[in-house]
Formats: sequence, C-alpha cells, structure tokens
Amino acid sequence: MSTLENDFLQFVLVRTQAQAQDKMTELITDHFAAEHAGHVTGSDVIEYLTSLFSMIKPEAVSDVNDVMDANGNLIPENHYMMVPLAT
Repeated sequence: MSTLENDFLQFVLVRTQAQAQDKMTELITDHFAAEHAGHVTGSDVIEYLTSLFSMIKPEAVSDVNDVMDANGNLIPENHYMMVPLAT
C-alpha cells in the first residue's frame, strides 16, 4: 500500500466501531489490492462503500467523507487531514 492508502487505513480504523476493526482492515486492504490489480468494477465500489460506511462510527462519517470522493477515491489534496498532528 502507498503512504496515502496506509494513512487512510489508520485514519479510518480510529473511526471504526471497535468490534469491526479487523473486518475494516481486511476490507480496505483487499480493496486497494484489487484496485492496483485493475479488478474493481462499479458494483465492487458500491459494495466497498456500503461496507465501509456500515462499520464507521456515526459521528465520524463526515470525517471520512472529507478525504474521499463520491466514487470512493482518496483525495490526495486532503491527505493532511489523515495524518495526526505532532504533539
């Protein structure tokens, strides 16, 4: 996975319901692997987004919407939103 994809995974895991974190990791990892292999169809994207948002904490949906477009693509310009600030 690229740095952007890995940062997205970590960003989403913090916002995922505790009982669904392992499933979320598998979902995102498999999605990016299929995307890199060129094996993603329109129905795959719909299933991915439906599954992803079903595991996100309700209060975090807008956070995830800020870093993804409507087709489930990451928005590179918003990468900074996914990286925790140094303390």
